[in-house]
Amino acid sequence: LKLKKDVSEKDRRDYAGVIVEEAKRMKELSFKLLSIASTDNASLTPELSSTAEIMDEISSALTPVCQKADVKLFCEGVDGIINVDRELIKSLFANLIDNALKASSPGKVIGIRYAPEGQMMKIIVADQGIGMKKEDIKRATEPFYMADKARSRKAGGAGLGLSLCASIAKKHNATIDIKSELGKGTIVIVAIPLAGRRSRG
Repeated sequence: LKLKKDVSEKDRRDYAGVIVEEAKRMKELSFKLLSIASTDNASLTPELSSTAEIMDEISSALTPVCQKADVKLFCEGVDGIINVDRELIKSLFANLIDNALKASSPGKVIGIRYAPEGQMMKIIVADQGIGMKKEDIKRATEPFYMADKARSRKAGGAGLGLSLCASIAKKHNATIDIKSELGKGTIVIVAIPLAGRRSRG
C-alpha cells in the first residue's frame, strides 16, 4: 500500500486483511515474548512442522529487508519434522537473521542451512559481518547485553534478542551455539530435537 501509487479496491481489501491478521499474530507473539522475558512461564503451542516450510517463510519475509540493505540472503537444506511453537521458533530465527543483517555491510551474504543430524535438526545462520570478541560471545545471551552499544542502539536493538532466542530454545529442549571471529563474521548453530525426517525436493 505504501509503495504502490494506484491500488485497486480489491487489492486494498486484500492487503488490509493481511495487515489485520498479521497484527493479531504479532499481538499474540508479543504477549508470549513478554512472558518469556519477564517470567519464563509462557505456554507453548507445539505442532509438528516442516523445517523447510518454516525457513522458507522466514527467508521470504526477510528477503526484502535484506535487499534494501544490499545484503544477499539465501536458504537451503534437507527437511525434517520438528515439534515446535511455530511463531516462537520463527521469532528466534528472525532475531538471528536481524542480528546478522545489523552486523553486515552492503554486498555481504547471510546464509541459512539446515539438515537432520542424528536425533537433531541442525539449523545454521552464518554471516560475513563484524563478528564478536571471545568475551562478548560468552555474554551474548545475557538480557540487555550489547557488545557494541552505540551500533546496536543506532540499528534499533534493545539487547533482548539473543536472550529471548536462548529462552525460546530452552523451552524447546534446543541448544544455541555461537561461533564468531572479530572482523570475519558469526555462525549460530541451533539444534532442535527431530520429530521425524522428510527429504525435500
